[in-house]
Amino acid sequence: MVTGYLAYAVITVIQIYLSPLILKKYGQDTLGAYASVMQLIGYLTLIDGALSLTFNRFIAQAFGSANKEQLLLGVFSTARVLYLIASLFNSVAIFGLSFFIGRMFGLHGFLEQDLKISLLILSVATLLKAPFTVYGTFLNAAQQMSYLNIVNIISNIIRGVLIISLINLDFGIKGIVLGNLVAEFINLVASYVYFNSKFPGMRGAAWSVTKSDFRETLLFSKDSFVIQVANKIQFQTDTLLVGIFLSVSAASVFYSSITPPLLCFTLANILMSNVMPAMNEIVGAGDLAKIKLVYLKLFRFVLGLSIIVFFGVLFLNKYVVQLWVGIGQYAGWEVNFLFAIHVSILIVASFNGNFLVSIGKINTIAKYTVYLTFAGLLFSVLLLKLIGVVGLMAGTLLVSIPGMVYCFYLIDQFFGERIFMKFSTYWPKFHA
Repeated sequence: MVTGYLAYAVITVIQIYLSPLILKKYGQDTLGAYASVMQLIGYLTLIDGALSLTFNRFIAQAFGSANKEQLLLGVFSTARVLYLIASLFNSVAIFGLSFFIGRMFGLHGFLEQDLKISLLILSVATLLKAPFTVYGTFLNAAQQMSYLNIVNIISNIIRGVLIISLINLDFGIKGIVLGNLVAEFINLVASYVYFNSKFPGMRGAAWSVTKSDFRETLLFSKDSFVIQVANKIQFQTDTLLVGIFLSVSAASVFYSSITPPLLCFTLANILMSNVMPAMNEIVGAGDLAKIKLVYLKLFRFVLGLSIIVFFGVLFLNKYVVQLWVGIGQYAGWEVNFLFAIHVSILIVASFNGNFLVSIGKINTIAKYTVYLTFAGLLFSVLLLKLIGVVGLMAGTLLVSIPGMVYCFYLIDQFFGERIFMKFSTYWPKFHA
């Protein structure tokens, strides 16, 4: 946890410094275009995200099973091959996107060319890093988070120095992309070296996939992919929609206002990322009583963090944005109030959703999430056109609130008692 928060602190400082630097150096259009395009790129990496969720669960549960060595070799081999296939697809998709990016956002001249070259660089890098992706996933599932976090601290410092230097040398968006890629490759190589020293028995894993492993992985990752797409539409397309339906300048203001609350969400999410591999291992061992105990203890922290974040965003976000990039980049108190509700709900829903995935409820979540997502997307677009950014956030909340309640309902069913209605179980008991 300590190393996780330190790594987060480093990347937060970089992000705090980076946006005003881009704004001052290149203007609102460049910042808005970068934020919108990066959200679009996020859609193209959803396959990687689904595989990461899948293999984090499978590898962690293999550690908790009786025939650990055999299962680990099978899952590792499957993961390595499927990550390679996914990276090839993503690389081709990013390459194709580079030829349409200007028309998509109405960009011309230097900014269009800058984005096109950046996407071409990203396409090549996506393919080059493919063979190494599996090692970080394996180490995370094996609960080697402190090592990964220390590597993140070092690579993020390098990331910040490179990006700031390249921007000052007028590399534009290309400089941001190159700085991020160098940091990613440092992480991948460090994970590969540590993996070989920590798990020497895994070196003989084949580059192959058995039919049974492929089928099991495909079924689970299919639902993982559906959830990843739905969550992306629900929670991470806002800036993209503002850029398309309003303007890249409006997207810049929206991006600046939502970034501090989303950093708070990431801060809360560090708790989950540190404990979910252990939770998956407990689920793999089948100890229901221990699963319930750990869930209740963890959710106390999650609920407390969501309340703190709500009031923090509500009362402090305006001043954070003003100090960071100037009051002209603040979206207004109405939008800020909806941000506060949205992020606090997102913290709770993210934890519960990941817990439900670990206990095998992924197919149910995937189906229900799709229904809510497309209804929410429709509301968001309609309300965005009618009343602007306030309407967009209102449409997002129409999705997130029912989704959070439904997750509690599924957890009640799993434990066989109404935990959702017994909020006293979420708070510590004090004894004399």
